[in-house]
Amino acid sequence: MARQWYKKTLKSWGLPFAFERPLYVLVTALQLHLLFSAWQALPQMIYATTGLLNTAITCISFAGWAFLFLATFSIDHFELFGIKQSMGVVKETTTPLMKVKVRQY
Repeated sequence: MARQWYKKTLKSWGLPFAFERPLYVLVTALQLHLLFSAWQALPQMIYATTGLLNTAITCISFAGWAFLFLATFSIDHFELFGIKQSMGVVKETTTPLMKVKVRQY
């Protein structure tokens, strides 16, 4: 959806520029829903860990998810999902450029 021919097609359909990102987010969510709903587990076990290795892998996994969650607060969530740009078009106001807040985690 980032290709120029696709953007020109959306523009020819009359879709405003500010609605491209929300449309992209919606289509991505629908594709992920389709992927997850059609998911089938593998019949055999790939790997198994126990003891300290299992605890280390679990801690690293949770630390990664926590970092990812905290990193989303570096920008505005409404801007991340394109809601702020769409509301700017509806209210006929301009949206200032996004400012990223640099924090030490």
